[in-house]
Amino acid sequence: ARTVRAVERTGRERSLAYDKLVLATGSQLVRPDLPGAQHIFDIDTLPSAAALDHHLRRLPRHAASPGRYTAVVVGAGFTGVEIATGLGERLRAIADSQGTGEEVRV
Repeated sequence: ARTVRAVERTGRERSLAYDKLVLATGSQLVRPDLPGAQHIFDIDTLPSAAALDHHLRRLPRHAASPGRYTAVVVGAGFTGVEIATGLGERLRAIADSQGTGEEVRV
């Protein structure tokens, strides 16, 4: 019938017609319970992504080290691939702005 039943914020049910339906169920963040987990960043919510951004912008304040501009991405889905690509570009821009020539690794 190319219709889907939905519930509005008010609780009222309604039927919606569609030509094509994309069901995007999302994902659920699983934070591992292991030592150092408090240093893990995610981008599951806007505040979480903002915390990662804040951390990246503060990296130049840390002492130079071989791993200062290194990130490890866990997750091989679309979001993991996209953040791995974006982090490489972002870390390179931050490192280059300091003129340190430090290696960027993702």
